[in-house]
Amino acid sequence: MKKLLLSLVIVMTATVFYAQTVYLYFSGRDTSNRYVRLDHIQVKNLSQGWQETLYWPDTVLQLHATPGPNGVETWQAAEPLHWSCSPNPCQGNALTTLLVQEAGDVMIDITDMTGRVVESSRMTSVLPGTHQLDVSFAAAGIYFLTAKQNGKSASVKIVNQGNGGKNGIKYHGLSSQEDLDGLSPKGNSYQPFHQGDQMEYIGYATINGSDEISLSLVQEQSGTEFIKLYFAFQQGINDGFPCKRLPYVYDYDGNVYNTVQIGNQCWTKENLRSVRYTDGTMIPLGVNASNSDAYRYYPNNDSANVAVFGYFYNWPAVMHGANGSDSNPSGVQGICPEGWHVPSIAEWNQLNNYVRSQSQYFCNNNSYNTAKALSSQNYWNFTGWSCAPGNNPSTNDATGFSILPAGHYTYAVYFAPGGAGSLWSTTLGCKPTAPVLNLWG
Repeated sequence: MKKLLLSLVIVMTATVFYAQTVYLYFSGRDTSNRYVRLDHIQVKNLSQGWQETLYWPDTVLQLHATPGPNGVETWQAAEPLHWSCSPNPCQGNALTTLLVQEAGDVMIDITDMTGRVVESSRMTSVLPGTHQLDVSFAAAGIYFLTAKQNGKSASVKIVNQGNGGKNGIKYHGLSSQEDLDGLSPKGNSYQPFHQGDQMEYIGYATINGSDEISLSLVQEQSGTEFIKLYFAFQQGINDGFPCKRLPYVYDYDGNVYNTVQIGNQCWTKENLRSVRYTDGTMIPLGVNASNSDAYRYYPNNDSANVAVFGYFYNWPAVMHGANGSDSNPSGVQGICPEGWHVPSIAEWNQLNNYVRSQSQYFCNNNSYNTAKALSSQNYWNFTGWSCAPGNNPSTNDATGFSILPAGHYTYAVYFAPGGAGSLWSTTLGCKPTAPVLNLWG
């Protein structure tokens, strides 16, 4: 493997008060002691059998060590949620920063001085980190922005002196380093930990925008010390993780979608549930198949399926009036949220070619047997062929792409729900209404 002159520095300190609070400080440096950003860090406790992951800009993991069976255990939790807002007072719009210490769903409300909730948004499966949200207000006044997670809450008072057009909450992304001045990002783990546990640390970073690098270090003793080792080149280590600085996507309706990095591409890993385009235009709910008018459909004619499989959309709905494209990227936003686009056949081919170049995604050592690596572990019907997604589905989804077997819809008939998944492309062919990719279980 290619050797790079880059190191991961870990500082472990312990504060003792009955129980022990141990802080792990992570910092990437090159041999000239220049800072190198770590995209994420995996912390594994090999003695206790658990794993935590820190995502940039978090650089500190707080552990709570139990002194022993005769000791008194105390929990000294860091503040789980923290807000900052700029500018405040604002003129209709403000950029807010929410520091999240724990994983889990976060509910965000805007309330006015009377306590009336004027806007709400739910962020699902939020990872620890510092997140930015754009908020807007329809009228001048004093408002409270409140985040609730895991039974805890935090609020910030915002004085609004202008008109932002509407009351709104829109996810902006992870904060840049400049936005973090004055804050102390810190993860907080309540996993079992004892002094002397065998630990493993794996740091991930990017060099020159493309080279993925990692460091794996096993430490057998705890204490206060500096640890410095070199990274080695390793391709594909970010596969399956949320996209750098873009772990979530919000559509116009406020739905939240997780993302996944595969090779050099960033994808959403959930099916779209939008009922409106980004300009606010409603997408009609269809009953009959159409190749001319834009429609969305309930999967298998059941509205309860939307929560899992999203909506089905026909070609006119997906393209939203755009022309076909075979460019990479396609340049067609179509039905996608702001800043995203419908992939072309060239982009699908790039994904397929990459997955087929990585032996860890092969089934039975065959580069063409990669369906299981791209498919979700859930909802597939049983299939006898060993390399089908429906055979032992717990071994699926090595890439994190998570294709679901929603089936497909044509001529007003649903085909193969539970046994197949079909995906769109912007590329025109002999049948422009045909999906570009089919996976069968």
